[in-house]
Amino acid sequence: MFKIGLNAGASPELIKDLINQIFLGFIEKNIDWSQIRDARHYIAASFRNKLSDHARSEGKSVPVMELEMADNSIEEKIILTEEEVRLKAQIHQAWQKLPPRCQMVIKLKYFEGLSHEQIAVQTGLSSRSIYNNLSEGLKAMRLLLADLHGPHARHRLLLMFYLF
Repeated sequence: MFKIGLNAGASPELIKDLINQIFLGFIEKNIDWSQIRDARHYIAASFRNKLSDHARSEGKSVPVMELEMADNSIEEKIILTEEEVRLKAQIHQAWQKLPPRCQMVIKLKYFEGLSHEQIAVQTGLSSRSIYNNLSEGLKAMRLLLADLHGPHARHRLLLMFYLF
């Protein structure tokens, strides 16, 4: 946390004060640490939020990128990269299991940005068939990827799905 604060330009005294405040906040909120999947990242995120709140109250801004980058060591960046590769592979496998018509309709809708009417013209499918295929395909993807969970899993899935 100290490194995060220093990289954001905070003084050592302010950093110590904010660290004390977040831990006092944890005590006051009676945090159930057994429910927190990764305590280290939870604490770091709490500190980043506290630092950002303090900067805003002072009329300053702290670039989010500086706060994010300050917390990740080389090892963590490698782990995150490996996790992204694994996630992308799982999404690809789930995609391959979809029926071809679902793949086609999802691709046209989300990757090419076509409306239902444009998809109907291009494929000859009825509007109801397009809706059903979209719904079926997205539901299948969610079920196939249900084991991917965590605090930001839905956002990562959406991001990876669009980047896929």
